[in-house]
Amino acid sequence: MSIEKSEKWPPEDEYLFVQLLVQCVHNGSIIRGTANKALWVRLANAMAPSASKVWTPGQLSSKYGRLRKEHSDFSALLNHETGFGWDPVLNTVFGTPTQWERAKMVDSKIGRFKAKGCRNYEELGLIFDRPTATGILRRSSARSPPDTDEEADLMHRMQTEGIHVWDGGVGRKGQPEGHLSPTFVDLDSPQDEEICGPSFVRGRRRGKEPMVEATREYKELDVEESVAIFLVLTGHCQGQRIVANHFQHSTETINRHYNKVLKALGHLAKVYIKVRHRTGVHPHVQGNPKYYPWFKDCIGAVDGTHIKAQIPAEHQRLFRDRKNECTHNIMAICDFDMLFTFVYAGWEGTANDGRIFKDAVTTDQGFEWPTDGHYYVADSAYPCTQGFLPPYKGERYHLSHFRNRPLPCGYKELFNFRHSSLRMMIENCFARLKRRWRILYDMPKYLLTCQLSIIMACCTLHNFIGTRNPNDQIFNGTDAAEPETSEQPYAYGNNDEAGPSHSGQYDFSSAAGIEMVNFREGIAQAM
Repeated sequence: MSIEKSEKWPPEDEYLFVQLLVQCVHNGSIIRGTANKALWVRLANAMAPSASKVWTPGQLSSKYGRLRKEHSDFSALLNHETGFGWDPVLNTVFGTPTQWERAKMVDSKIGRFKAKGCRNYEELGLIFDRPTATGILRRSSARSPPDTDEEADLMHRMQTEGIHVWDGGVGRKGQPEGHLSPTFVDLDSPQDEEICGPSFVRGRRRGKEPMVEATREYKELDVEESVAIFLVLTGHCQGQRIVANHFQHSTETINRHYNKVLKALGHLAKVYIKVRHRTGVHPHVQGNPKYYPWFKDCIGAVDGTHIKAQIPAEHQRLFRDRKNECTHNIMAICDFDMLFTFVYAGWEGTANDGRIFKDAVTTDQGFEWPTDGHYYVADSAYPCTQGFLPPYKGERYHLSHFRNRPLPCGYKELFNFRHSSLRMMIENCFARLKRRWRILYDMPKYLLTCQLSIIMACCTLHNFIGTRNPNDQIFNGTDAAEPETSEQPYAYGNNDEAGPSHSGQYDFSSAAGIEMVNFREGIAQAM
């Protein structure tokens, strides 16, 4: 091992090694800076044809550790409280002698960056820095969907702000010959355009002139057939060529009318995804002694779910969730009729539920805060504040924790058990949504804005079917209990000892949190 550490690395070999590591970050082989032993064997084989010498897997692993330490030390130097300047073009660090002396008191070896900076610092940031979700594409069901120009602006912002960009970066001009670029999901490739159609993929076919829109006569279809095309594509996740053959239309016609229905459903989201009942006790709660009267002021449940996404390689590290899959993190609220009342989409898979929740309620997204002592049940990822009731932490909570195990012991576990059973409403709602719309399991290679529009459209259709046909087979097939619906406002129940009253504005103060904690404690002890 000591021989491997003392081995000198030529700059060209180090650059090649760093570029290969960047590829591994893009394709998911390296997650949060962690790699396995098999990866070093593959990298050693990949470097052999272009490197100046044959590097062993052990040498690569040791070099990886030294690069991590070098990046960490250099980042600490630039972020030092005394303040240093860095010229990324000349790769030099400049500061006063007093600043260097103070920095050496913290780390005696920091002076090695005085004559030369950290080679490939920007690329090393891609490898070792934790990706930060941006939420640039976020949108809510209570707001109108973006138009074509707004979508183009969002995609441009995603390209420039959503990733770690540097001059002469991966896949761009200005790099040495022989470097290896990461594999990108090319949304302009002919095979992807066959799937997505010209309305979804910007650009033109390679080797072909663009069409002149003014001279093209489009084939128009009636509304019924357009909706049928959309339902087949979304519900069965079939390719557009298969659907075009089934309906005997061109892929351009299929794609254009799919896009029309998608935009129409985006505007209908505000109509169907909304809070329906704000008073009284829901029959689902009132008719179950496990819930009533303990949760008589509860009007729904909130949670997040991950939906598969097709992401270009340069953005994938932002979208990889804890299971190393590229997903969109969607926050939704549902009532006890299994209908969504609020949907918030557009955050990357790396974002946590708490951050998405705070952004949804503190920004202008049209979120309606519960009033008159009502609240939503939520899991432990959400704050305990007015309007939201999470379980006790540090106690058994999920229903699987009680299955084939001792019964709840103590008032906190009993509260968590009943709380989890009530909160399963949102889990069942997600299950029904994904069970009906198979496209959510295998999203095509559409633009990111289009993928979010599809998710919002599926939630809108879910509510439309639930309100018009509550006895639908899929609605009744996910769980044994048939959802109870009511077109009239719920009859008022006994509202004694209602939950904390508030004005409908978010309040994350300590006083609001303490008030809700005391309210939860009162319910748990009364059980």
